Order: sequence, then structure tokens, then C-alpha cells
Amino acid sequence: MKLCQKIKNHINRHIVYPLIKKYFKKETFLIAKGNIQEIHHQSIFQHCLSFTDGSQFYSKGFEDVLSKAMLNEPYYDSQIMRYRVYVACVAAHIAESYKEGDFCFIGVSWGVTPKAVEQLVDYASNNKICYLIDCWDGSLTSDGHQLANYCSDVSHIQSSFNDPYYKIIQGYVPFACHGVESRLAFIHLNTGDVQSEVGTISLLSRILAPRAVMLIDNYDLDGNARLYDLALETIMRPMTKLCLPNGQLMVFM
Repeated sequence: MKLCQKIKNHINRHIVYPLIKKYFKKETFLIAKGNIQEIHHQSIFQHCLSFTDGSQFYSKGFEDVLSKAMLNEPYYDSQIMRYRVYVACVAAHIAESYKEGDFCFIGVSWGVTPKAVEQLVDYASNNKICYLIDCWDGSLTSDGHQLANYCSDVSHIQSSFNDPYYKIIQGYVPFACHGVESRLAFIHLNTGDVQSEVGTISLLSRILAPRAVMLIDNYDLDGNARLYDLALETIMRPMTKLCLPNGQLMVFM
């Protein structure tokens, strides 16, 4: 246990904390007096003076990435998606630096997040595979619960993600994850089905690359954090968990 704690402390000090300092600048959550705008970012509100407050969150570079990705989304506004997509891009950028491991998005719908990440991660040059897993039948869970505004046409994804490094797997998780044929350095979970995601974590833990980043979009929503924590405990390796203000959890392993 002492050795594991030493490894964890080393990861925190030399990897996680410098990355947090680099990517999550305090300006992202600027609170100022005066003409303050309140912006809703799907589970959190940001208070800022303008949409160009100087942070990477509103940089022109990321604005271009988000705008192109939002072409895939017929319903939601970019401001609603901005924070979650930005976090996913940060996590994917970190994972790209790892020598070994592919990428896996579970819960894709219209494909906004993987389309944003695609613009930042060079899958082809790095010889990476990107798995896209979803049921694409308009339902949320395997019991057929319907979710409004959810993509129910897999052909939309097939036409949008037609590069050879993409592998599209249609089905319910965790069962569909058996189609993943390589070790993973990046896993993004965003199905909205907590029980299925918990089972998925236990299954995919067996094929994680030596270094990996996992992003759980719905970790701290509706009191589900404990269920995810129990699933993460099945991964027998040191890890650092970073819970973000909107309920997302980033796990460094």
C-alpha cells in the first residue's frame, strides 16, 4: 500500500497537477463585478464578462473546433456542449501523448465529441484506432427507454466518420465492448445508462494500456458517484481522480 501511495503521489506531482495547471486556467471560471453574463454549460453556470475572456475555453482555436463539431448536432446549442467537449479534448490530448493505446467513445449519439477530438488527435500518423460504440436506435438503455433528440440512424455516423482508423460498433454496452480488439489509452463514457457504464468499466479494465485516461461524463449526477467508485476499484492499479464542477470525472491511470 505504501508503494502504491508513493506511485500515486508521484503521478499527482509530476503529471496530473502540471496538466491541470496548464489546461484549466482560473480564467475559465472568472467571476467578476459589473456586467456579468451567466452562461449555462450543461450542469454548471459560468459567470464571465464576455465570450472572449482570454481563456483557452473561449479561444479562437477551440471555437473553430467546436463550431465544426457542432455541425453534427441538430438540436443542442454550442454553449450547452462547450464545457464537456472542451474537457474531452483535454483528456484526449493527454492520452495522445501516451505511446501505447487506442481511443474509445462509448455513448456517441450525433458524434459531437469525437468529431471535436478528431481535429486535435492525429490518429493516422500515430497509428491509432478510434472505436465508436452506441446502440443508435433512439433508446437510452437496453430496456428500451426512449431518449429525445438522440441519434437513431447509424448511417449518419458511418458517413461522418468514414476514415479507416474508425471502427463503429453498434450495440449495448457492456456487451458491445467485446468488439474492442486492442488496448485502450482513452475511454469516454457518456451513455446516460449508469448500470451499463459500471459494467463497462469492469470489462474494459482488462484491456487498458499501461497509461490511460478515462472520462466519465455523468459521474457525479443524480447520486451515482459511489457506483462508479466501486467499479473503478476493480481496476487494480494506482489512479488519480479529478471530479470537475459539471459532474464529469477524469481518471488518470
